[in-house]
Amino acid sequence: MSHKKRMALVLKTFTVVCVLVAIALIVISVNGNVEATLPNVIEFKFPNLSQLAVEEANNVVSSQQVEVGEYYNIPISEELQDFTREVSNYYGLNHETMFKMMYTESRFNPNSVSSTNDHGILQINANWYSSYISVGDQYDKYVESTGADLYDVKTNVIISARELSYWKSVCTSRGYMDESDYLDCYNKGFSYFQTGNKSYSSRVYNDYDLQRV
Repeated sequence: MSHKKRMALVLKTFTVVCVLVAIALIVISVNGNVEATLPNVIEFKFPNLSQLAVEEANNVVSSQQVEVGEYYNIPISEELQDFTREVSNYYGLNHETMFKMMYTESRFNPNSVSSTNDHGILQINANWYSSYISVGDQYDKYVESTGADLYDVKTNVIISARELSYWKSVCTSRGYMDESDYLDCYNKGFSYFQTGNKSYSSRVYNDYDLQRV
């Protein structure tokens, strides 16, 4: 095809396109809106953004919702049960074991005092507990705010969990991986545990039948 013919074809095509655009603009001006020029088979609707926002918010809440704790038929409040569960989780302990220890130690009595100078719901010994008042974690502020009051259940739980966590680290570092091992250390120390006496952990596990509400 010669250059002259090619140019003529381009010009003709351009003219046709211009005519079509002009016709479309005329139709739009007559009908008053763009949608009237679109085929009925093509239908587009914007989503309801407010509804989407609500649904998205609900999805976020569902994905981040804190699991509601299971409660137990024991004589301490749900708030204190939740707190014990939280502290146990923080220190890598079993909260059910902590509840059973409360029974073994004091029968859930936060004002209990023993002849060996142990105090509160988990029977913290007053001769050594000062080592666990301030350890540099998030619970220091609460313990200090109560004056390390061993009759305050939350303080007692924190200090007990700290000691039990300490004995857990001692035992696991020496190859003793069972929970009963550090329970017995908690009660009498590592030397006593090495004698093989499992009386304390046995009492914790068997003295009380922990029942969910």
